[in-house]
Amino acid sequence: MFEFFQERWAKIQAVPEARMVIWITVLIVVICIGVYLLNLIRNLLLVGDSTETDHLASFRELRDQGKLDETEYEQLKKVMIHGGRRSQVDFQPKSSTQDASSVNQEQDST
Repeated sequence: MFEFFQERWAKIQAVPEARMVIWITVLIVVICIGVYLLNLIRNLLLVGDSTETDHLASFRELRDQGKLDETEYEQLKKVMIHGGRRSQVDFQPKSSTQDASSVNQEQDST
């Protein structure tokens, strides 16, 4: 069976156009792998090593600056601790025109 593939490969390489197609295909694959690796490296360098602690620290800064109130900070903290499972934490942004109780009543009625 291995000899069969060797014979077929030899016949394919005998045709100059086939060799050119093979090398172009190899070049395209190498370029695609290179682009993927460059994007991976670029994203790693841009994102860095931000952790949950870093995010909580930035939320704490926003709270201290008055851009987040205490309840929003606590809700964000719960989301970070619970891995973003929103079903356990009812987060309401500060810019909302409704108060949290009316939103909870609407959710209970549905």
